[in-house]
Amino acid sequence: MESPKGILLAVALAGALTFTTLGGRQAPPSKANAGAPGMAEPVKVEIANSKELLAYFEKIGYTPKAWQDGIREVPRVYIADIPSQWRQKGSKELPIIDKKRIFFRVITPIVLRVNELIQAERDRAVPIAARLIGGGQAPAEEAGWFRELATRYGVLGFPDDRLDAARIEETLRRVDIVPPSLALAQAASESGWGTSRFADEGNSLFGQWSWSEGIVPAGQRSEYPISVSTRSAPRRARLRLRRSSR
Repeated sequence: MESPKGILLAVALAGALTFTTLGGRQAPPSKANAGAPGMAEPVKVEIANSKELLAYFEKIGYTPKAWQDGIREVPRVYIADIPSQWRQKGSKELPIIDKKRIFFRVITPIVLRVNELIQAERDRAVPIAARLIGGGQAPAEEAGWFRELATRYGVLGFPDDRLDAARIEETLRRVDIVPPSLALAQAASESGWGTSRFADEGNSLFGQWSWSEGIVPAGQRSEYPISVSTRSAPRRARLRLRRSSR
């Protein structure tokens, strides 16, 4: 992924490529080893081109060889913005194997971090749900948080809608981590390895539809939603991926 302004490792995947390095490493999450550790103060790392990016990954031990050697850890390095140069030039100049490796290594830390956040929400939701279903009283703050969660995941239309046992159970079914392999495969397929117009202009890797804000597709047909959403993309992508894994 290349940009005339260079690449920054960590916050921002259109302009400069930005990553944030937070120190430490993360393993692919599991329900037995879950949680959402706090984020350290980010450190920005600027990289000029794809060659330097691969060299940086080599330096921190984030390589295919390390994985093959049994090191099942991924560094907390997060890209911030997909640079236009990746679509226009960078991805076209790389061997296909390097193009795929860069895409997967750039996106994997984000997928794992989002899974940590989802698991943390689930860990909080489970005991609240147990009290609500069992007829007990959850503190108003906790009950309100659970209702907001159910609304965000599409179980409730509004936070004050009726929340019965079936909807509580459905909320728990939806609030769950996404298999990283599924998230990566879908991101690669729907965005053309990060080279689609939607990825370039809106950092949209999953093509989630919107009926309000977003990027209007070329040659749009009237029966389709009006645009591809780029607002709250990570959250909506998680929900769409979770539903597609059923």
